Amino acid sequence: MAGKLDELGDDFDQEYPATPDRAFQQSVEGTYFHHQYRKILDQRRIGYYPHNPHHKVHVSFDLGINDEMVLLFVQIIDSIPYLINEYHNTGQGLEFYADVIKALPYDYDWFILPHDANVRDLSTGLTRIETLRKLGIVKVKLLEKLPFLDSINASRVFMKYLHIHEKCENTVLGIQNYRKKYDRQIGAYLSTDVHDIHSNYMASLRYMAQGLGYYSLKVKPHKEKKNISINFNSFAI
Repeated sequence: MAGKLDELGDDFDQEYPATPDRAFQQSVEGTYFHHQYRKILDQRRIGYYPHNPHHKVHVSFDLGINDEMVLLFVQIIDSIPYLINEYHNTGQGLEFYADVIKALPYDYDWFILPHDANVRDLSTGLTRIETLRKLGIVKVKLLEKLPFLDSINASRVFMKYLHIHEKCENTVLGIQNYRKKYDRQIGAYLSTDVHDIHSNYMASLRYMAQGLGYYSLKVKPHKEKKNISINFNSFAI
C-alpha cells in the first residue's frame, strides 16, 4: 500500500480512501451543496411535510440522461418552500407523465420546464410545451437559459429556505452527492457536473429554484399569488 501511495501521490485520496478521514474528505470534496446540506440537517428541515390541500403545487421537469424524467413537487406556504413529493421514471413519453400528474390529488400552479422544452420533436413536429398543453398541462413556465454556475447559486439560495419531506429520499441523496467532474489528467475539478441520477434530480431542483425566482442577487422567497387559480382536478384519473 505504501508503494501505491507513493505512485499515486495527490491522487491517492481519489482512488483509495484508506482511512475514515480520507473517505470523508473524498465524499465532500467536489460536491456542490455540502454546506447547504449540513444546514438543512442542523435546522432539521427534513421531516414529515405532507401535502397541504389549501396551497397550490408547483412542478419542475427534468429529462436527463437515458430518458430519465424527474418531477419535483413544491408548495409555498407562508413564503417557505416545501418539497412534498418526487417522481422519476425512464423510457416513458409525456402522456405517461401527464397521467401521473393528473392522478395526484393536487391543485397545480406552475409547471416549470427548461429552455430546451421549446425545441420541436422531429417525430411529432410539436415542442414538449405544445404536447403538454394538448394533454391538459397548460400553465407552463418556460425558463430562460441560465448560466450553469448561476443556476447552482440559485439552488443554494433556494436551499436556505427549503423544507424536504422525508419520503423524498432521492432528492436528499442528490443534494448529498451532486458533484463536479474531476479531471485526473490535470488533477482538478472542472466547471461542469457529473452526469448521473443525482444530476437529474438536481437539474429539476435547479429549475424549480429558477422558476420560483431564487436566481436574483437580491432574492426574496417566492410568494403565492392567490388571485391566480387554475384547477386541474377535472383532469384527474
